[in-house]
Amino acid sequence: MIASKIKVPNPVKRSICFAKLFHDLGVGPKVVEVVAGYILITEKVKPITQTDLDDLDISEKIRTAIKKLHSQGIVHGDLHGGNVGIAQDGRIVFLDLDTAFTLEEYRTKSFPKQWISKGFDMNNIEEFMEYEAEENFTVIPD
Repeated sequence: MIASKIKVPNPVKRSICFAKLFHDLGVGPKVVEVVAGYILITEKVKPITQTDLDDLDISEKIRTAIKKLHSQGIVHGDLHGGNVGIAQDGRIVFLDLDTAFTLEEYRTKSFPKQWISKGFDMNNIEEFMEYEAEENFTVIPD
């Protein structure tokens, strides 16, 4: 599994690793290294809107992209509409990857607990992943 390559304890370097991994999987924008604590995106990404979510094709592309991550053993961890965008070429991309973790990390409890959304029973990772794939991305924060 590709996610087993993420074994970086430093949060900033870890975010870079996930950003590159998401891009390699086709579900992340092109990025460069961190500058002043921020990962720089090198392509234009449009935030999704409620109109986008009402388009069944776009919603299905988002679900497919999430399932692609999950099939590789990766969980975004904070996936909501504000962390989903559309690249200029129409790809669905995920942003704000500092909460991403691998199922391997989950099983071995080797990830910081504060990276996981509060309010979910993280003893049931399948339920969390199902929520991430089916409902959470439809919530667009103000």
